[in-house]
This record gives sequence, structure tokens and C-alpha cells, in this order.
Amino acid sequence: MPPPTKIETAYHEAGHAVLAHRSHYVRIKPTSSVSIVQVDDEHGGVDVETDPGAPSTTDHRMAYEMAIVGAAGFSAQRRYLKDNNELINDDAINAGARSDANGVREYFGARVFFEFVHAVEFRFQYNEVWEQVVLLAEALMKNETLTFDEVEAVIGPR
Repeated sequence: MPPPTKIETAYHEAGHAVLAHRSHYVRIKPTSSVSIVQVDDEHGGVDVETDPGAPSTTDHRMAYEMAIVGAAGFSAQRRYLKDNNELINDDAINAGARSDANGVREYFGARVFFEFVHAVEFRFQYNEVWEQVVLLAEALMKNETLTFDEVEAVIGPR
């Protein structure tokens, strides 16, 4: 099973970042960056956290939002492959998203990850959401790592 390509990783991380940026409950850590640089076994990354300004909500709702952001990388990578008529190997994508999927499974149980993937695919049907993913992935291909401010310059403020 080959590792994801650089462009696949860019879409994967852009998916996480865009949905975290659009959430009312979680956010990209303002002191972090979005990157497609491989470190150890991870092919990239974006750090998200609970938004301290989030509306009051239940722990379950917060976990749901984190799961949506977690599934967004898988969904964005899968959509990129589909849109470009490339072979979609869910097992290979899932191997690359194992930490994302494991985080979802820890809270919600096994076999639920793909329910979140489908929920994210629905959100990506909105053109403005998918356009932000594409713009951010393109920026990551040029620069490999973007600061929080650079992410906002590409996709706009929250």
C-alpha cells in the first residue's frame, strides 16, 4: 500500500483545517500551523482545540464536532481522488487517517467513523466549503506549512 502523495496529503490536511475553521465549537489552534511535511509516521498535521468562545454545549456535542473535523481529512482526500478520476483505495486512505479514525472510535465506538465521513461529504457539497478546501490545498502545495494567519489569508476569517 503506497503512502499518500503530497497532493493527497494537502487535501487531507486542508479538509481538517477548513471544517475546524468553520466550526462554532472547535478551531485551529492560533499558535499552530497546518502542514503537509512528514514527521515520523504522520504525513502532515493540523492542531485543533475546543474554542474557548464556543457556545455552551454538551460534551457529546463537542465530541461530535471533533469527530467531524477528524473525518474531514479522509473525506477531502477521497473527494480529491474521485474528482480526478483516480483509484480510491479506502483501506490506504484509512491507514493514513488511522489517528483520526481512532480518535472517533474511542468516543463513539467502532464502525462509526464512516458515518462521520458521510456527514462531512454532505458538507463538502456546498461549493463555498469545497472551494476553501481546494484553495488551502493549493496553498499547502506551494508552501508545505501555513501559519494560522496564512490560513486565514487563504480562506478568510472565522
